[in-house]
Amino acid sequence: MIISLRGALQYMLTFMQKSKMEIDALGERVDYVENKMCEFTSTHNEMVDSHFELEDEVKHLKMKMADLEDHARRNNVKFRGIPENVKPLELKRFLKDMIKKLMPTIPHQQLEIDRAHRLPKPPHISEKLPRDVIAKIHFYEVKDQLMQYARRNSPLPDPLTGIVLYADLSQATILARKNLNSITKILRNHSMIYRSGFPTKILVEHKGTSYSINNLEQGLKILRSWGILPKDEVIISDKSTPGKMPQDWQKNQMNPLYTLFKTTYIEFMVQHHHLLEEKHIYIKYISFTTYLYIKHTTNFSKCTRNYNES
Repeated sequence: MIISLRGALQYMLTFMQKSKMEIDALGERVDYVENKMCEFTSTHNEMVDSHFELEDEVKHLKMKMADLEDHARRNNVKFRGIPENVKPLELKRFLKDMIKKLMPTIPHQQLEIDRAHRLPKPPHISEKLPRDVIAKIHFYEVKDQLMQYARRNSPLPDPLTGIVLYADLSQATILARKNLNSITKILRNHSMIYRSGFPTKILVEHKGTSYSINNLEQGLKILRSWGILPKDEVIISDKSTPGKMPQDWQKNQMNPLYTLFKTTYIEFMVQHHHLLEEKHIYIKYISFTTYLYIKHTTNFSKCTRNYNES
């Protein structure tokens, strides 16, 4: 029986040593993967930072381009509702007479229009409405006074009631103003007077202080500071940006496979503690090797049988 038990123990030790070598090899491979994962995470987060920087630069360049385009259009005015029976060659004369009728105090020498023509009709405009007319007014002061008059006197007096005036803005500026619609809606719901600044500002006065809102995030912050918008209310933005990968995990000092390997034998000792102690069989765990110390008794067969039955 002693020879049989020794053979079983020797086989077990050989198996454990082989398992140790395999686990060491797997541990090295896991360490390699963990190191590569750390490098990947660091590289990814650096790329995300670069993405944010490039995104800000592109946004700044787009704003500059839109600003240049708006400045090139600053003397333009769009007229909606001018009848189609006004011929292209008659548009300048019609607009001059219209401006003179609305603002008779303007000197005749300042009533100069560089060019005027009709625009293609947008898809959302009814077929019954005439095409819009865009005109470049030579003097910016005249154009500014005309737009102010149109804002104060809407609709225009007869016989110009059906004509509406619009500023000529770039598509980027129009889109930026649309993104602020959620802010202007909240202001209207609270009966707060505001006006649009150039190019995409919202100018509003609250308790004697003037505020300038340039973007959605700034507007939400200001509205929350006024107590108009609840702190827990969220307005969804269309902006989508990549996120960083978390680095809250650390490589374990002890290989996970080693931990599992050791835990299996700890559970074995707990489950068979009383039997092993009774039969003077002790299991110790040192590093990766498990070996048995045996204090033999007078009845090895009974000990071996009880061990196998457990």
